[in-house]
Amino acid sequence: MTTNLTKQDLKCLKNSDSICFDFNNDRKQEESQIRCNQTGSKTNTGFDQTHYIKCESRFDIYVDKEGSNYQTISYTKPVHCFGWVSSPKYDNVWQSILTNIKENDSIILDWKSCSDGYIKGCSCTVKSDNGSYIARDERIYKDDLYITILKSTGKRLTFHLETSICPNNSARMIKM
Repeated sequence: MTTNLTKQDLKCLKNSDSICFDFNNDRKQEESQIRCNQTGSKTNTGFDQTHYIKCESRFDIYVDKEGSNYQTISYTKPVHCFGWVSSPKYDNVWQSILTNIKENDSIILDWKSCSDGYIKGCSCTVKSDNGSYIARDERIYKDDLYITILKSTGKRLTFHLETSICPNNSARMIKM
């Protein structure tokens, strides 16, 4: 379900101090939103303010099936996704998005995940409880966030916003 952007949405997207992108389907219904955060020093009330914009999320989850190339699958288990732009005024990609987005356009968050370990056999050194160092195999996962703008004219524009490469832990952009 896409929602058309309002003048207020555009104003918040352009004047925010940080912008968060969030998807969560472990509640009774799916929730996908953009949060525009503004610090109190820039608001007329003097308090921090958050503006929520509902949007659609789509997923491509790649798995490596034995003897085949990567394939996209549907994923029905709970998923939580989070990405953000910490300084939108200084982010070139975000500024490009803002120049292309207008009232009545819609936004789709496209989340892409390599779910079985982007780099297999990557090792890291960790310190054990007894003080010795051991090498441990880690699988490194690659997650991406793209933003697709659906113009009111029917045209689509897609921008790559963020990539996360890390082990499968709480820092991961797409948690499954």
